[in-house]
Amino acid sequence: MRFTAKDSALRLADSALVRLQRVADLVRALPWPLPAQRIAKRGLTALAYKFPAIADLLDATQGKKPRPDVRTTQRNPQPRAQTAMASSDLPALLTQLQARGWVERSSAAQALAGRVEPAAQAALIAALRDRSVEVAVNAASSLGVTGSDTARDALLQIVDNAEGFYSPMTRAAAVTALGRVLPHGAHARLRLALHDPDVEVSIAAIAALIERHDPDTATQLTHILEDDHHFFLPITRLAAARGLERMRGLPAPTARGLLERESDDAVQQVLQRMAAA
Repeated sequence: MRFTAKDSALRLADSALVRLQRVADLVRALPWPLPAQRIAKRGLTALAYKFPAIADLLDATQGKKPRPDVRTTQRNPQPRAQTAMASSDLPALLTQLQARGWVERSSAAQALAGRVEPAAQAALIAALRDRSVEVAVNAASSLGVTGSDTARDALLQIVDNAEGFYSPMTRAAAVTALGRVLPHGAHARLRLALHDPDVEVSIAAIAALIERHDPDTATQLTHILEDDHHFFLPITRLAAARGLERMRGLPAPTARGLLERESDDAVQQVLQRMAAA
């Protein structure tokens, strides 16, 4: 059998792809650098401070209450005092949403939760692009309270992040909000968010799916623990394990099988409790 030059080139290309895949697998198998994990944990700590469901997965509700990390704020220093937002007058809130200080804008975004007026909806959607993460997070949360089609579409655009503009914290807040407003059974987008490159978004999706009691959630979280490609950070896998424990979604035999191959100490502890249940 004779091989042409084209056949030889194809064989070389296949061989190169195999070697490249092996290299990629080795890179994925390496532990994530500690600085990357610390950055992710800072963002998660701030999210846990606002969203109890995320705090529950991270065990942040135990012991000392977490404090928001001001370093997650974009280009805005932490002021010495926060201004209370007491007004419910829509024009006043819209004006305050344009204030110079991020605390005033953040309070206004929070106070607009549930307002269905078109002007309020438009202002909150615009605030999603605020230069302060805190303002954008509160705007996303407020749109989730409203639950209108317009709000839902805006939140989906944040999660998709086609332009790469939105911060991981804003996107995680949008996922949390979508968990409240998506119709029952419409959880495909949340399932996709489980595999997001941003750990904050993945953990927010875990929390949202558990809160919704959507079908197949336990299966999806089990897949995270079975992660053969080393895609998920240890903190994401730990959140998935704690989520399965809280929802009692992992049978003891399955937990024992996962335990045999688990190398992370924290995940092992959770699996041991489920295996003994």
